[in-house]
Amino acid sequence: MDDERWAFEDELEQDDDPPRSSSTEPVPEEDRISGQDQDGVVTVVVSPDADVLSVVLTREWKQSVDPRGLHSAVTAAANAATIAAVARQADDVARNPPAMP
Repeated sequence: MDDERWAFEDELEQDDDPPRSSSTEPVPEEDRISGQDQDGVVTVVVSPDADVLSVVLTREWKQSVDPRGLHSAVTAAANAATIAAVARQADDVARNPPAMP
């Protein structure tokens, strides 16, 4: 009998691979990509592969964002950083197209 069949859903959905962000190599400053929410309260910095490196709030964030809505600002900043990382990857491919087989 397969024991996994009796596991909780969360256990079945767990990924056995370590998180990509656990890389031991630091990302050089010039390769870091950042994105901000529309109010400029949250800044998310990602690697060229869009792994989150840091999330920073301005000191005055409580004057600009309702704490109950902070998650939306973080999501917007993360989306902006991820889009910028994907755009950089696309630009790199356009500049250096892969060799055709």
